[in-house]
Amino acid sequence: MNEGLDLKQILRILVKRLWIIVLCLIVGGLGAFSITKFLMTPMYTSSATMYVNNKTKTDNVDIISGSDLVTSQKLISTYSQIAQTPEVIDQVIRKLKLDMTVGQVRSMLSFSAVGETEIMRITATSEDPELAANLANAVTEFAPAVIKSVIGIGEDSVSVLESARPSGSPSSPSTTKNTLIGALAGAVIAVLIVLLMEMFDTTIRGEEDVAAHYNIPVLTCIPELESTTKKGKYAYEYKS
Repeated sequence: MNEGLDLKQILRILVKRLWIIVLCLIVGGLGAFSITKFLMTPMYTSSATMYVNNKTKTDNVDIISGSDLVTSQKLISTYSQIAQTPEVIDQVIRKLKLDMTVGQVRSMLSFSAVGETEIMRITATSEDPELAANLANAVTEFAPAVIKSVIGIGEDSVSVLESARPSGSPSSPSTTKNTLIGALAGAVIAVLIVLLMEMFDTTIRGEEDVAAHYNIPVLTCIPELESTTKKGKYAYEYKS
């Protein structure tokens, strides 16, 4: 059994067993590609946006101050929570005639601020691209009225900025990403197996192995005679 391997030995082993590593890389990549392509369900994502502001009025003129902008950005977190309440989701379910619970629909939705702006993004994810778009649009249809009634803000404080559209391509899973991960995993596993095989290999193949394993100098080396066996070369095992 090899006690340890230095960098030179590791490189030599990896080059020698390169075909195993390449084979595992290909198998891992093809396996991940097949699973992603044929077994995993594609998911589609659609997003709609709403504009949120905190306006004050002076002489019938709308004024938006810097503090109003900061307040509006903070309000997005509050508004997103209100948009997920049963009062909103129930209306979405009835409009789309969904055979789902409030919790199931809520799990398909996510809310976020667009950068450091007053824009709130509503994202819906589903196996059906049409349903994903319809969900996001339904939320933007019913959420503003509920938000206004709960917060007590003006009519223009929450408005739909952009409606969601069905996506033409799935957002997940990523076939390319999963294939690369599978190939990399296959290669890493192959490297570990090759190194472990070498570390636990007890075969003596030459004078260098004798010196390394027994820590004794090699005085002379007897040339190998031509073998009459099918294997062509002799190998010996040592006992530690």
